[in-house]
This record gives sequence, C-alpha cells and structure tokens, in this order.
Amino acid sequence: MSARANGYWPGVNMQRTLLLVEDARLDYPVVVDLFRVTADTMHQYDYPLHFLGQPIWDNLGIRGYPDQLRPLGTDFGYQHIWEEARARTDSVVQFTWLDGSRYYTWTVAAAPATEIILGRTGANDPRFNLRQEPMILVRRQAKDHLFASVIEPHGYFNEAREVSLKARPQVQAVRVVGHNAEGSVVEVIGKGGWKWTIMVTNGPADPEAHHTVTFDGRTFSWTGNYAVEGVLAPDASHRE
Repeated sequence: MSARANGYWPGVNMQRTLLLVEDARLDYPVVVDLFRVTADTMHQYDYPLHFLGQPIWDNLGIRGYPDQLRPLGTDFGYQHIWEEARARTDSVVQFTWLDGSRYYTWTVAAAPATEIILGRTGANDPRFNLRQEPMILVRRQAKDHLFASVIEPHGYFNEAREVSLKARPQVQAVRVVGHNAEGSVVEVIGKGGWKWTIMVTNGPADPEAHHTVTFDGRTFSWTGNYAVEGVLAPDASHRE
C-alpha cells in the first residue's frame, strides 16, 4: 500500500511517498516515508515528527537543557516551539518512545552534519492557548535531499504488571542508495541481516511504466510506481 503527494514551495520542489509494509519478521506493519526535496540553491530543510508519548531511548546520547528553554525561531511558527535539546550526528538516527502499551521507533537514514532537535509546542503563548505536544526534528543543509525513514511499532509494556517486552526495534538502519528525477532507491536493514530494497518513481504516476536507475554501479529496475524486494510475506514465503 502506498500514497504519493507532490508539492511546490517557491524555489523548492517536494515529493513524498508513503508505504505501509508488512513483513512476517515484524510484529506489526511499518510506515516507510520517502520525502524528496530538490532546489537550485542550498536550503535548510527541517523534517519533523510529532509524536505522543514518553521518550525511551535514542542512539544520539541527547540530553535536555537543564535550566533554560528558548524558542526555536522568531517566525513561521518556530516562535511557538520550545527548543528542549539538540544533537549532531553523521550516522543513522534512531529515536524510541512509549505510547500506551506499545513502543515506537523512528529510524532515519544517515547524512553528514545532521542536526537533531527535540522541541515542544507552547512558546510565546502567555495565555496557554496552545496544546503542549512534543516533536523531534531532523535538520539538514542541502540543495537536493531525500529524507528516508521508517516508523516501527514494536513490543509491549504494562506498568501495573511490570512487564516490558521487545523494547528495542528490529529495524537497524535505513540507507539511501540514490535518487534522481527518474527514481529513488532505499534499503532498510533489520536485525539479523535481513534487507528490503525499496524503489519508487519520481516522475508521473503510471502503474505500467518500466523504470531503470543506476547508482554507484548498481542497476535497479521495476515496473509501476514502486516496488519492494526482500519482504517475507505473512504466509512465510519469500517474495522477491
């Protein structure tokens, strides 16, 4: 299952593809989010995730500011976001939170000099009209960029019974193989070495069109708007 959206912001072209992928090795389906931006000049791109729940774990060693809060910006809505923490990484980003009895992990593909910002709505709101809700934001400086991420539900938590199961994700990394005007190719790597290869077209939607792209000497071909290889179907048969 997939959904596609195209948009335009002055000087920047945006395309987003969402897939819901079900694999027998995972307890629940996961969301794959491919958000591609292209421009003629360098831009600061902010890719946010608004979540509900309690932060549990991250691979960034991020720590909140102990004695001060400041707005994330002065306009365009940033003035209403408290900046709570910030980190920098060149590696894959993973962030886990608990919502109710289930864990969720957001895994974002690596890119050099990535900034991670934790925030919360409510800044510049003296009459408390805004709902105070948390968010995490991935910030990158680039001309063209593909934000590739996976949201994975997993595990179980019961506070009354003091039970916590599978609190760590199965998805270990997301990797952007390449992207251009023809298509994007992304790999999702899981615990134990399993791997999906996800290919999506970046041109006009056409379920019959054949696409071929080459990145780093590797050639990928598919028919239609997208293809996912390497998924272990729920009936335990391997689907190529």
